[in-house]
Amino acid sequence: MVNRGINTDEVAEPGASAIEGVIAASSEGQPWLDALLEYLMVNKQWIECFMATELPELKVIHSETTYLAWIDCTAVTNDSKALCGFIRKETGLYISEGAIFGRNGQG
Repeated sequence: MVNRGINTDEVAEPGASAIEGVIAASSEGQPWLDALLEYLMVNKQWIECFMATELPELKVIHSETTYLAWIDCTAVTNDSKALCGFIRKETGLYISEGAIFGRNGQG
């Protein structure tokens, strides 16, 4: 669905400023990148701690290679799509059920 939206509106194609943006990012972006990586790591550590203490039946899959938080929900449901729908309805938070990432993303 996201892929369809991106490709339908052609926002996946680089614009006229893409070359300048890449040059600026690669030559002057290290402080920003370092701050971003620290911010993401703190958020991931917070999620892991929160889930372990508040929702221990859900397991966060620890990773250091993505900004995504993979959460194994199979202890509470076999229908992650319904769980994500419930969470969205009750909280307004949009969560992917993971199937878009292939079979390993289910659950």
